[in-house]
Amino acid sequence: SWLQTRGIAVEEKRTWELGGWSLYFRDPDRHLIELATPGTWSVY
Repeated sequence: SWLQTRGIAVEEKRTWELGGWSLYFRDPDRHLIELATPGTWSVY
């Protein structure tokens, strides 16, 4: 993935019941970041 080619480890990839997906990685200070697509939550 784009993140992995830049040395950023993806901790988890997840596909949600509504069809969306999200992935999780950490910033340089070790904060957990989530990127999510539409379909992850019923309101989005």
